[in-house]
Amino acid sequence: MGPMCWRKIAVFLVVLSHYVFAYAEPAGEPSKHTISPLSSLSDVSAADFSSMLTDAELAWLVANPVVTVGPDPYFHPIEFFDERGNYQGLAADYLTLIANRTGITFQIEQRDSWQQVVEEVQSGGIDMMAANVPSNENTQYLNFTDNYFSFPNVLVTSEFSLAAVVSLSEMAGRTVAVVAGYPDEEYLKEQYPEIERIRVDSVVKGLEAVANKQADALLSFLPTVSYFMEQEGFSGLQITSVRVRFGGAFAVKKQWPELISILDKALSTISPQERNDIVRRWVTFQEEVDSVSLTDAEIRWLEGISEVRLGIDNSWAPFEYRDALGAYKAYRRTIFTIFPSG
Repeated sequence: MGPMCWRKIAVFLVVLSHYVFAYAEPAGEPSKHTISPLSSLSDVSAADFSSMLTDAELAWLVANPVVTVGPDPYFHPIEFFDERGNYQGLAADYLTLIANRTGITFQIEQRDSWQQVVEEVQSGGIDMMAANVPSNENTQYLNFTDNYFSFPNVLVTSEFSLAAVVSLSEMAGRTVAVVAGYPDEEYLKEQYPEIERIRVDSVVKGLEAVANKQADALLSFLPTVSYFMEQEGFSGLQITSVRVRFGGAFAVKKQWPELISILDKALSTISPQERNDIVRRWVTFQEEVDSVSLTDAEIRWLEGISEVRLGIDNSWAPFEYRDALGAYKAYRRTIFTIFPSG
């Protein structure tokens, strides 16, 4: 039997498994701990996607129809478990699209903390993470896909004691809470060794540590910090500094390099509109600008110009990109509506 015949068999098996897993899902509520492919939800069929894969990748999919995923249980709104135990968030939506394209069933493994997930991935008990950031430490046992989201980290302090802090360099000799296993921990260790780090299990625990004066500040991810500050009603805390931007990616155990290339190819088929819809579903950007006070010099400068040329990154959807008609789209566009023209 020649190589081409084997490839046709592999494609057939991948497509067949796609529909078998779709119909294996019980009627009613989807399983709380699996993300299975449902072809009706995908613009890219399993057959179309299979044509993008190498023989080695097709063989890998046939041999590994189920992949275990360890989410961070408290990484709202990127990934989390709701009150019914269902896996939710931006990462979960991406995994759903990828399941539809690849035919993979993702088995979600719920743990009590991110640190537990890290330890089980290291021991081989969990195959991959849906949202992680590469570091010098974790790249020793993980491979990473291309980034599929990117947000800044922020410094949270008490508005009564450290409201004027704008830089981590000002925190020398002070305590900063970091979530155990997050990239912030290694970042502080390498870049700011003079800062005392306090390890916490979650962003909520970090915010509580600052509120209770057990830590001077918390360094963590902007969307998660914003979510919990609002949901948990933390008062007396404020974001005082925006730090380095981290890009999030899928992370897979080193033994499975084929899965990395499969995931990257699946990510490449997700359109800017699909990415935009996912971000809009989970991340809210609020504008709270009532008015802007300008100096006389600034007003004269505005009156003397007719246009400002803006350079954009067309590969950074949904934050900025051009649509099929060439129109500029994205969240950044709202910034330029603050000053009306004319």
